[in-house]
Amino acid sequence: MKRLILFLFLGIMVFSSNDKTAAVENFLNNIKEKRIDLALEYVLNKEEIPTDINYNNETQELVFEALFKNMNYKILNVKNVGNNEAVVMVEIENIDMEEVFLVLFGNLMEKMSADDDNETDEAEMYDELKKIITSKHVPKNRIKTEFKVKKTEDGYKIDLAPENINTMFGNVGKLAENNE
Repeated sequence: MKRLILFLFLGIMVFSSNDKTAAVENFLNNIKEKRIDLALEYVLNKEEIPTDINYNNETQELVFEALFKNMNYKILNVKNVGNNEAVVMVEIENIDMEEVFLVLFGNLMEKMSADDDNETDEAEMYDELKKIITSKHVPKNRIKTEFKVKKTEDGYKIDLAPENINTMFGNVGKLAENNE
């Protein structure tokens, strides 16, 4: 009898943990596949995510398409915070945009010092960025981030934080903050 109760308790713990991680997994899978409308089904604060993907120029398109393509994640653990909330720890791997731009600027400075005209045009910058970002050896990083999930009538939903979005996209948001 004690074994049966223990088995039932463990079963309940495993299944309740799966509901919490399923919300995060479904969200991340849909983001990776650029199905933003489906990803939003797993989010409480939908205003945190733009509903469509629009690029202002070729460079933005290049960068974000590479970030979507290279995004990988691993659920590490789940911590219950009360009856209706939990924190799902996720390790996200993606292109290290800070390192990409450091390499880009280093390469451009090298080219400028080798050139007599000391001028780099947009096309050269774009080509160099494309070479780096599409390389098999593009710099990547793994960052841990906490997704807070809350139980709703429709199951568990993510209370999305700006840090989660920034981590998913290679900390590209931090680069913008540093340039302000």
